[in-house]
Amino acid sequence: QKPVRIPDLIIVLDSGDISRIGYQINERVVDINIDHGVDGAARLVVPEDFARAWRTVGKAIEAAEMKVDDRDRSRGLYFVDYRHSQPRGRIARTLMFWAGDQKTAEERFLVLLQSEGDHTNVLVFDDKEKLVTTPIAEDILRKIQQNLD
Repeated sequence: QKPVRIPDLIIVLDSGDISRIGYQINERVVDINIDHGVDGAARLVVPEDFARAWRTVGKAIEAAEMKVDDRDRSRGLYFVDYRHSQPRGRIARTLMFWAGDQKTAEERFLVLLQSEGDHTNVLVFDDKEKLVTTPIAEDILRKIQQNLD
């Protein structure tokens, strides 16, 4: 987990005189967690409202070198191509003994941002808009988490 420092803004009024507004920044540490819902799907909890999370998650996706094909802010979706390793089957391993046990595949995924008050949940769906419950979803979310500012 990568702790993120979020400043608290405290407005100081001096004798009710609004012309003398100052501020003091107190930093607190907030964890950006990956947890699992009752459906078994991984989700990333970003402690920001949707507008800020949309920007920071978008930057994190690009920093994680995932290709963003399209985005739909009104639905909270990023359409990304994610390259990952897949284990080869037994026959393929036997016939292609020099190639190793893994093959690389690129798949399209939808990264969904859902506003939930003062935080935003990030979930991964496949190209048929079905929630992904495999380890690939957690890999995608972990890459996003590692690149959040």
